[in-house]
Amino acid sequence: MQLGLQDDELFAELLSAIEEAIPELDQKGLSRVLMGLGDTHEDLPFGHSTTPQEHLQRLFSLVEAACAKLLSDWEAPAASLDDRDLGFPLFALSRLGIYNQEVFDTASRLLTSKLSGQPPLPVQGLRQWLLACNSLSHSLTQHAEAITAYEPPQPWTSEEDSRLHQMAGALAHLPDPNPLLANVLQEVIRRPASQLRSSKAVALYGLQVVRLLIEAGCVPSTVSFPAELGRELDHSLEQKSKVVRRCSHLENKVGHVLTNCGFEPRHDVVPRAGLSADFFCHWEAKKISFFLEVDGPSHFCVRPFWRRRGRAVLKQRVFASQGWPLVSIPYWIAAPPGAYARRGGPRKMPSLELNEEEVKQTIAEQLDTWSSSNPPHVRQWWAESVSGQKATALTLLFDRPLPPSAPAVAAALGACGKSGAWQHAVSCLESVEAGKGELNATSFGIAVNACARNDEVNASLSLLRRAHSRDLEPGLLAYTSFLSACGRTLSWETAVMMMRMMKDRSLQPDAVCINAALSSLGASGQWHLALHVFDEVKRMAQLALSRGSPAARLLDVGVVNTAANACERSSQWRTALKLFHELCSRSMGLGIRPDTVTFNVAISSWGQGLHWKHALKILAHMRYWEKMPDEVTYSSAISACERSLQWMHALALLDMMRCQALPPNLLCYGAAVGAGDWRFAFQLLEAIKTERLEPTTICFNAVGASQSG
Repeated sequence: MQLGLQDDELFAELLSAIEEAIPELDQKGLSRVLMGLGDTHEDLPFGHSTTPQEHLQRLFSLVEAACAKLLSDWEAPAASLDDRDLGFPLFALSRLGIYNQEVFDTASRLLTSKLSGQPPLPVQGLRQWLLACNSLSHSLTQHAEAITAYEPPQPWTSEEDSRLHQMAGALAHLPDPNPLLANVLQEVIRRPASQLRSSKAVALYGLQVVRLLIEAGCVPSTVSFPAELGRELDHSLEQKSKVVRRCSHLENKVGHVLTNCGFEPRHDVVPRAGLSADFFCHWEAKKISFFLEVDGPSHFCVRPFWRRRGRAVLKQRVFASQGWPLVSIPYWIAAPPGAYARRGGPRKMPSLELNEEEVKQTIAEQLDTWSSSNPPHVRQWWAESVSGQKATALTLLFDRPLPPSAPAVAAALGACGKSGAWQHAVSCLESVEAGKGELNATSFGIAVNACARNDEVNASLSLLRRAHSRDLEPGLLAYTSFLSACGRTLSWETAVMMMRMMKDRSLQPDAVCINAALSSLGASGQWHLALHVFDEVKRMAQLALSRGSPAARLLDVGVVNTAANACERSSQWRTALKLFHELCSRSMGLGIRPDTVTFNVAISSWGQGLHWKHALKILAHMRYWEKMPDEVTYSSAISACERSLQWMHALALLDMMRCQALPPNLLCYGAAVGAGDWRFAFQLLEAIKTERLEPTTICFNAVGASQSG
C-alpha cells in the first residue's frame, strides 16, 4: 500500500479479475491469492483509516469470496489438505487484519486433527497457526489440550533460537500452555544466555511476556527462568529498544488533554524491560496511578472494525498480572476513521478534536472496572507488600463481599515470597483453605516457594503435605525450591525423603530439580547418595533417549557438574575425575558437552590429589573444547600449584590471567601466596595492594606459614 496501489486503476482491475476467477481456483491457488493480498496490503492494519472506502470494499469483497471458497473446499469429503493449505490463509488474514470466525474455527479444527497425525504437524505449521490466531484474538481454548500435548517431529534442540523464543511467546495466549511451554522453555534454558543476542526483538518480547506471567503466578509452570537468563533477556530487550521513537500527532493531542484533566501524564514510560506505555498518569482525586496506551488503528482489526487485536489484549493482561491498570484510549475518540489524512497527500495534520469530559469518562469507566474486580486488590496487595504493610494488604485482599479469585490469591502469595513474608503467605493460604477464596495447585506451589526461599523447610514440607492431602500437585518448581532450601540448611535427610515422595507420586523430576537434589546432598557431604541418585538419573536419561524422547529434560551438563562437585567437596577426587573423563570421552552417550564449570571441578580434583601437572594439562585442554577459563578456573589451578609448592607455575598463572583481561582476585592471590617462600609471599602482598584489594586473613595466614616453613 506504500506504493499507492489503492489508487491504481490497473490494480483495481486485477483484483476484480481475481475475484471472478476464485470459483475455479484450487486450494493452493486460494492460499496464494490471500498471501499475495497480505504482501500487497501489509500495512493495511496500520493505515486502514486513511485507505479509500472504495478500495476497502473491493478488498473485502475479494477476501469474502476467497473465504467462502475455502470453507467449501475444506468441508469436501475427499479434500487432501496439508498444514500450508490451512495455515497460509490464516496467516494472510492476520496480516490483513481481517477476521472471519468461521474460517478460523474450521481451519483450527482441521489443524488440531493433524497435531498427532503421521507425520505430525510441522513445528512451523503450529507456530504459524498460533501466531495467526493470536494476532486476531481468536480463542484456541477448545483445542488447548491437544495443542499442549504436541510432540514435534524433531526434538526442540533442532529449532533456531529466535523461532524457539517465538514459539514460547505464541503459547502465552493459552490459559494453561503446559506441558508444551515447559518443554520449549527447558530447551531455551538449556542453551547459553548469549542465544538471546541474535534473536529478533518481537520473539524476545514474547519470551519476556511468558516470564512475567509465570513469575506473577498467572501461568502455571514447572520451569523458572535462571537469574542469568533473566538478566540477559532484560539487557537484550533494552538494547533492541534503543531506537528513536517519534510521537504521533494523536499522542501529543492526548497528552495535552491528559494534562488539562489533571492526570499529570509522563510520556513514553518503560516500567519493565519489554513493557512500555505511552503515558504514566496519576489521578489525585481518586488516589490512583495508572498506565495509559493510545490505541491507534494498528491495535484493532480492519474488519470487523474496532475488534481489538491480540497484542493489545495480551499487553493489558501482562500489565494486570503485575498489578498495574492499563487504560486504553482508542483512536476514534479523537476523530472518525474517515477524518484521518491520506498517506502521500498534502502535509496537513489531521483535524483531531478530543473532548476532555469524554476522555475523563473513558478513563474513569475503565478504572471503575478495575476497582470492581479482584485485580485492584492484587495491586493494593502488591503495593502494600513492597512498603512493608503486609497485614493491611491481606485485609484488603480478603475483607470484601466476594472471595478473591485464584489469580488474585496467587499474586498475593507471590508478593509475600518476594518480600520475605513467608508467614503471611502461610496465613493467606490458610484463609483460602477456610473457604475465603479459590484454591488450586498453583497457590500451593507459590506458597511452598515463598517458604523455601526463606529456608523454612518445615513450613514448606507442611504445605506440600497439605497439597497432597487435597490431591493437588504443586508442580516441579515447588519441589525444586524445597530441595534447594534443604541444601542451604544441610537437611539432607529431608531431601532424601522428598525424592522418595516424588517417586511414590510418579512425579518425574527435570534437570533443574535433580540439580537441586544433588546440591543438597553434596552440601551435606553425602557424596555416595549423590552418586547413587546421579547413576539412577543417567540410566533413566539413556532409557528416554532410546525411546526417542529428549534426555536433556532429565540430565544436562549442570547435573553432571553438581554430582562431580559433590564428590570433590568430600575429597572423593578420583570419583569426580571419573565422571569428568566419562563426559569428555563419551559424552555419557547423551550428547552432553562439558562446560567451564566441568573443567573447574576437574582441575580442583587433580589439585586435591597433588597432581598439579594434570591440573595444568586440563587447563590447557580447555581450548580444544572452545571453553574459556574464568577466575574460578585459574584459582583452582593456582591452588593445585600451591598444594605442591609450585610457586613459579602459580606466578605464571597470575600473569596468564592478566594477559586474558582477568584481573586476579583475592582467592587467586591467597592460593598463590602459599605456594612459595616468604619473599615470594611478600611480593604478592605488594601486588595485592597495587590492585587495590584488601588482603584477607587467609592471605596473612599463608604469609605466616611461608615464613615458618
